[in-house]
Amino acid sequence: MLTPADMQEDKHLELHRLMTDEIFGTPPPEDSQRLNQLLREPWARREWITFRETFKDPSVVENINRLVDSEMQEAAGAGLAKTIRKRKHKRQWRRAAVSSTLVIAAAFGWMYLGRAGHMPAVEHFSSPAFTQNAYAGAPAMVTPALKLQLANGQTIDLAATAKLNAGTATLYNDTAQRMLWFSGNNGRPHQLNTLIVPPGLDYHVRLSDGTEVFLNATSLLSFPFQFGSGRREIFIEGEAFVKVAPATNQPFIVHLPATTVEALGTAFNINTYDSNKITVSLQQGCVRLNTPGQPPVKLEPGMQAVVHNNAATTVRLFGKEELSWTNGAYTMDNTPLGALANVLPRWFGIKVVFDRPSLREERFTGTLLKKEPLASFLSTLERTANVKTYYDEGILHIQ
Repeated sequence: MLTPADMQEDKHLELHRLMTDEIFGTPPPEDSQRLNQLLREPWARREWITFRETFKDPSVVENINRLVDSEMQEAAGAGLAKTIRKRKHKRQWRRAAVSSTLVIAAAFGWMYLGRAGHMPAVEHFSSPAFTQNAYAGAPAMVTPALKLQLANGQTIDLAATAKLNAGTATLYNDTAQRMLWFSGNNGRPHQLNTLIVPPGLDYHVRLSDGTEVFLNATSLLSFPFQFGSGRREIFIEGEAFVKVAPATNQPFIVHLPATTVEALGTAFNINTYDSNKITVSLQQGCVRLNTPGQPPVKLEPGMQAVVHNNAATTVRLFGKEELSWTNGAYTMDNTPLGALANVLPRWFGIKVVFDRPSLREERFTGTLLKKEPLASFLSTLERTANVKTYYDEGILHIQ
């Protein structure tokens, strides 16, 4: 029986085969469809960007084709002509040549490949540690470390780092303002670094082109220290507000778990917390969503697109509460109380349990402020929503 690791390895090999055929030939329709299916997963899109960047130079492609033709001629001279006439065998030879090129490229630092050509494993969020406040009964969150994983595999604890030289790049980190930026000759555009924002924090990143990314708690941002001359591409999981710096002929691409957002100069919010949908809210400018299997969707300011897993994308207006998190507020406007079970773990590291499931559907209007004690909000909640709250073994109960 195949282990999960074996199955993942098989997917990587399949992806490599499909990418090679896509770049170097005309694959059959079923292969193109399978490639699009794989590219719905973030790890596959990262590999596709790296692969495409490596072979974007026509001379590299030409050299590989010349190598394949030469090897096949030698094979023909050795009596294998009947075999090599088959087109599929030429594709196999080309894949072998491409694999060799990737190994050489990695050895000489053309790109960073973690294992079998994919990104280094990003640490997943773990539950925050707690210490018990005996007086209030409420758990005091010990926030997990804010970490930056560099393309070379090094992990940096940003809580203890104000300035760092990473290769030819200099990183500056202001923990008071919760902001990260960098300067210098910052490496190759396809080398992705990943910022990991834990529960209880938010962070601001200024990219090399001047684009600003505001990350909400429990979010990931994968980005290069320097963009190339073509497309500017980043990856986001969780929630973020993006203010894109205008750049002529350099579209800005944000890769999400199931879709991509393309923009020039614009500002928009992305929310991927719910695994069943992705929400993109446009504040200014213009963006286009490209979702596999669906027609592109263009948004105008004030509009929001919701990309569902198994349904067509819907477009609607959105209210000011959608962006209130960027000011440290979570606005509830006749919102079901069940929403607290999602936001409180991210903002305060506290698990929420409803003693009566029907309470999840009760509506509440109010504002939760990240920088104020949670007890203040809970006091307002009890008075306004006619509920009681208490802690049991570090878990917040609502009854």
